[in-house]
Amino acid sequence: MADELDWLEMLVASERVEEWLCTVCGSENSLASRRAAMQQLAQAAMEREAYAEEARQAGAVSRLTKVLANTEDLVLKQALVKFCTHEELIGAFRHKSRTIKYGELCIDIKEGALGDGLGARVWVVAHTLCRELLKHPAVVADKTVLEIGSGCGLCGILAAKLGAAQVVLTDHEEKVLHNLRDCVAANCDAASETQTAAMPMQAAMAAATRRSAAAEMHDPEDADSCDDLDDFFSADNAQPAASPEPMATSSWDFGNVHVRHLDWEESIMAGRLQQAAQSGDTTNTSTSTGSLQNQPGMPSQEQASSAPCVALEEKFEVVIGTDILYEEAHSKLVAAVLRHRLTMNGQAIICCAVRDQAIFDQFSQQLEAQNMQVKTVTVEPQAEDHGIIGKQHDYEGGFVLMAVKHTASVIRWHGTVLSSTRR
Repeated sequence: MADELDWLEMLVASERVEEWLCTVCGSENSLASRRAAMQQLAQAAMEREAYAEEARQAGAVSRLTKVLANTEDLVLKQALVKFCTHEELIGAFRHKSRTIKYGELCIDIKEGALGDGLGARVWVVAHTLCRELLKHPAVVADKTVLEIGSGCGLCGILAAKLGAAQVVLTDHEEKVLHNLRDCVAANCDAASETQTAAMPMQAAMAAATRRSAAAEMHDPEDADSCDDLDDFFSADNAQPAASPEPMATSSWDFGNVHVRHLDWEESIMAGRLQQAAQSGDTTNTSTSTGSLQNQPGMPSQEQASSAPCVALEEKFEVVIGTDILYEEAHSKLVAAVLRHRLTMNGQAIICCAVRDQAIFDQFSQQLEAQNMQVKTVTVEPQAEDHGIIGKQHDYEGGFVLMAVKHTASVIRWHGTVLSSTRR
């Protein structure tokens, strides 16, 4: 499990490892400095995982093997051999697999190096969202679910195990996507035995859209703020779901669970096209539409090694995500994705650590501009999930759980109705 200090250590390790490698590989450097750099590199990589990962990313073994072939100094040569063959170091380069248990439910996860992308590791708030879903399984049961910024896919895989009709796990980084596929494959029993036949994903989403359109609409009323999300998660919010239709399988599909590439920028473009269409402005609309529709759900020949894309028109009854608001640009991007991908009566559940409160304030403003409503409450991860978090590093706004819906739909809080954006 990763935390903030792991990420900071990796940034420092990246700089130091490259500096040491340049010193060792530079034949013009003094022998004493090369020996010292090699000793520091070996010690750090064998003792600290971040340094081992950065050595792997920097191609240390390959670069130092060339030095080994061209050095006559026995001390340096011995240090090089020890570094390149040390079992603990080689082991640090491997992906790590473990089983995470939530009561009787077990999820097998393979974590990669942080250098492969932030999503290569499980972060603290993923456990927090998983426990919320366990308390309120009706949120995802029999629903079509999209997880954005899936990383290792912990929450999406749990949603499948809790009875979701379809689950689509997404990310953007190539290495993270391949690791995500491995994680889903390791939990392929998450797909219901009754859902292993397949259909085009569009049909499942169309069924979700029909259910959403048929859902009873209530007149919104103002309501006071409340302390938690219990009523939001209650079964009263669940809409009856039709049985999912089959979905075509590929190396990225596992029964009713699917791994897809998702570029959040597409939702920004889709919003612009929709605004242009509504205003009757067709200038460049055909060109823009064509650029988006050139992604029919499968990558082009140039992207043959990538995961299939999420089709532009696909919408979901539930969107989940953890730690997806850590850069300023994310406030606009995530809001656009939720507006674009949620069915009209759909709901999003987002759990994040608040590193910069301004980003979350901007996110609320972006949602309001997108005609969406949000309810935010503070949550506390369990002690075993903290790691160093909460002891040596304080977040500006703690940990929060956010529920998001379209303004035209209804969020019920303790028996009342929320009709506007609130915090």
